[in-house]
Amino acid sequence: APVVQNAPAVTAQRAIDAGKPLDPEQIDRMVDRYTERAIKYRSEVIGRTEALAAVHQGMDASYQQAIDDGVLEAAQIECKWVTGPRPRAWHQSMNLQTRPWGSPFTSGHGGAIMHPGEAGLPADELVQCNCARTVRILPPSKSPETRNPTGA
Repeated sequence: APVVQNAPAVTAQRAIDAGKPLDPEQIDRMVDRYTERAIKYRSEVIGRTEALAAVHQGMDASYQQAIDDGVLEAAQIECKWVTGPRPRAWHQSMNLQTRPWGSPFTSGHGGAIMHPGEAGLPADELVQCNCARTVRILPPSKSPETRNPTGA
């Protein structure tokens, strides 16, 4: 497969090969385009990370309200960690861990995590995480389990 190079690198290499420096206008345009792409990428990363946090915080609040209002019992709720399409190695080890409501999952780093996007997590656990937590309401005759199918 051919190697794909970005336009600024190709332009710079051509200038080097020709022995001609880039003019200031070319450099300014290259820097401006790089800056625009970097800002766009950073805003997408922040948006995805914050959206994940908001979804799980909202889910927590709604289930907790149902528990507080007596609609559900915490003992009926089972949570499962599901890794996304590009998980970190230490999140892959969490895939399909199951916990009772209110019990944290165990990261491959050994940390306790209530849900993907949890506030206060270190950046390597939080930024661009694409995992999810599923929640299942169990019948009264069944209790939630703690399972670590991948050895976490």
